Amino acid sequence: MNAALRELVERGGGLVTRAVAEQVVPEWTLRRACGSGDLVRVLPEVFVAAHLLNDRPEQPAIGRLDPAVGIRAAQAWADGRGALSHLSALATWGLRRPRAGDLLHLSAPAGAGIRSRPGVAVHRRQGLLLDPPHVVVRRGLTVTRLEQALVDSWPLLPSGERRAPVIRAVNDRLTTPQRLVEAMRAAPKQWYGRTWRPQLTDLKIGWESYGGAADTLWFDDVALGATRIGC
Repeated sequence: MNAALRELVERGGGLVTRAVAEQVVPEWTLRRACGSGDLVRVLPEVFVAAHLLNDRPEQPAIGRLDPAVGIRAAQAWADGRGALSHLSALATWGLRRPRAGDLLHLSAPAGAGIRSRPGVAVHRRQGLLLDPPHVVVRRGLTVTRLEQALVDSWPLLPSGERRAPVIRAVNDRLTTPQRLVEAMRAAPKQWYGRTWRPQLTDLKIGWESYGGAADTLWFDDVALGATRIGC
């Protein structure tokens, strides 16, 4: 591979876009690197070092990457036209460990010029603006707000994994029950249908301090209900 191109790829953590590469090297240099097998195109205009792909050729190229690299590749492809959302946003918020081969998710305004590709789902959203407060920058990546990510991810997660990110987000003070309720009301069809209207007003799980001494409280089970449960 051309030395200048190799330096760009290394600087990008194994990833480079056509726009960045062609600021430094001629177009044929990028084409030659792909032809020799040094680089692989995983999305339009986005290339990664070939050694980063796993040996599962049945998957889309982007699905063969380490999840963290795949998320960065999807963001680079979006190039300001979309934000990481759903499970990809949840992973970026640190509330779910991404898995190799996971479908990546982007949300984009209705008129954005990107569409779903193998390995990447693009969700059109009326009224979405790619500026705060609709999106935020987390770990250098543009993502949907946490409350939106939690609501969007709920129907995509296995039933046994749905509550943990919500509880952790509130417990870590990343969000509040009220903000979650507001997000749920904005997208009621995703939460068990139109007739279900949760009225969560407070949720506290973790430890409390008594008289200056910290006591850790452990929970074997957590139950939520419309009326008082047990003691």
